[in-house]
Amino acid sequence: MLRVKSFLIPLFFHVLLLGVIPWWITGGFYVRPGSLGLLMIPGSLLGLAGILLIVRTALLFADVGQGTPSPFHPPGKLVVKGPFRWMRHPLYAGVLLIAFGEALATVSSKLLIYAVSLTVAIQLLVVIIEEPVLRKRFGDVYDVYCAKVPRWIPKLRNEAPPEQDADTPR
Repeated sequence: MLRVKSFLIPLFFHVLLLGVIPWWITGGFYVRPGSLGLLMIPGSLLGLAGILLIVRTALLFADVGQGTPSPFHPPGKLVVKGPFRWMRHPLYAGVLLIAFGEALATVSSKLLIYAVSLTVAIQLLVVIIEEPVLRKRFGDVYDVYCAKVPRWIPKLRNEAPPEQDADTPR
């Protein structure tokens, strides 16, 4: 049931952010003539990578973290496996991959502006709200994790983040 919640709870926000709003901005998705061969494939691959990253992250929240990506049922354990070994916020990275992939695939300057705006909004959300909450919930374990794992740009050969010994939040 937790795996189902991991997808259903945040699904509304993903559909809104990555479907409804871009559709509204562009007046309906369409591909500009001539873009099919040049930018449709790389844009689609970015979007697919984003989807896979979101799915993997949601599964880890359920299986390892014992929660969901939603603030209504957050993980009770700090997740440091899978993509969390290389960056602290892979779910948001997946969202941004999809947003930039949509802009590229549709050759839309409006969607590019939206993707950049979404990037700024997510950065502010993470710095002002999410990371302070995680720091309070997981304490020193989260501080050590932050010291070893970058927020956004993945380090593929970084020192392994600490496994969380204290499974319960503070």
